Amino acid sequence: MKNKIIVFILLLTLTISYSTNSAIALQEESIDSIGYEDNTIDDSTLDNMPDYTIEEEDVIQPRVIGPLVRYVVKNGMTFYKSIKYAPKFPRNFKAVSGKTKHHNVTNKSLLAKLRKVEKGTWKKVYKDGYIGKKKVSVHYFQSKSGLVFDVKTKTGWSNK
Repeated sequence: MKNKIIVFILLLTLTISYSTNSAIALQEESIDSIGYEDNTIDDSTLDNMPDYTIEEEDVIQPRVIGPLVRYVVKNGMTFYKSIKYAPKFPRNFKAVSGKTKHHNVTNKSLLAKLRKVEKGTWKKVYKDGYIGKKKVSVHYFQSKSGLVFDVKTKTGWSNK
């Protein structure tokens, strides 16, 4: 019974102190704390002022909901959402049209690991192109949705 009385008194004290503190804060606020009145604007000007202004041009404001997901780590392996997000993909790589080959993954154990991340078909991609004047080939594994794994750059072309 003593504990209930103590808790009641404590709650009553906290409630009273909270309500008096907020009342004191309201008493201290005045028109001077909000801002000042602009005496250069008369009543006729105020009547003719719009409540809001309309922008002349349509402004498209990009909104970022969250950070862009560029890679995923699953089962200790790093997968990229696109070949361009892979750090080992050469930034100045220029692909040659007709020099990209997609082969089925024949390594059964690797294919099983890849399918744990994403079911469906996985391809080994050989993409030939140039870095400057140098012939190179970019090799990587790619799922049907575009998920990329194990990007490597080799000198010379792989597709003859």
